Amino acid sequence: MLIAPIDDLGFVTFDVPNWRLLNGLGRGRFSSVFSCCSTQSDEVFVMKVFRGNIMHMATTERNVLTSLSEGGVANIPSFKELHLFADFHALILTPLGIPVLPCPVSADVTPNMLVALLNVVQMAHGLNWIHRDIKPDNIYLDCDDTLRIVLNDWSSAVPANVECDYVGTRLFGDGPGANNKHRPDQCLDLRSLVKTAFCLSKQRMPAVEDNDGAVKQYWDRVKLQSPLFRKAINLADAGTADSYDKLAELFANIW
Repeated sequence: MLIAPIDDLGFVTFDVPNWRLLNGLGRGRFSSVFSCCSTQSDEVFVMKVFRGNIMHMATTERNVLTSLSEGGVANIPSFKELHLFADFHALILTPLGIPVLPCPVSADVTPNMLVALLNVVQMAHGLNWIHRDIKPDNIYLDCDDTLRIVLNDWSSAVPANVECDYVGTRLFGDGPGANNKHRPDQCLDLRSLVKTAFCLSKQRMPAVEDNDGAVKQYWDRVKLQSPLFRKAINLADAGTADSYDKLAELFANIW
């Protein structure tokens, strides 16, 4: 049983058969995330809990992860599904490693790891999925292999170029369009990935006010100061077939 360790994250107390909850890791708009271990093992996993009227997002994440796995995409979580109560749905994500939250200040994220993230995104796009929320919070490191990087949180993923309700993070994504709608495409993910790669390489998160003007001003300043970042954003904006290979070449450089 977990007793909420951080009151303002809104964690709740509940029993999960055969699982021991260890700690609260974070809470987003759609789910709460905990560290946990099986009663049969001390190996640490992550439990992602969906409740109430957003449980359908657990189904979305399950379906997307299944599609990606069947499509041969590496560096994504596998999962075990739990549906215990009428208003409770959880995914046990494996291999889970240590969540890098909010960014890997002390982690050595290598160029090869950044290219691995790019490969995940490219293969997901090949299967017509847009992640929509690529950011340092959604990057995991594998406990057993510290060189393995995992792109997590696929509950917001949607098919490419289909109009839908806006989901994203202002600092790393694009703002919503009219009526809080948008039509996500590959360029959206690539821009978010470039911004994420920049922060992971610099081992710091931007100190930026959460408003459109401040965010735009920050990234415009980065483009002026970093030719590599500016070139990467231009490649992301182009969204052509060779953008992925050219971005991989840039990610091999230290920004």
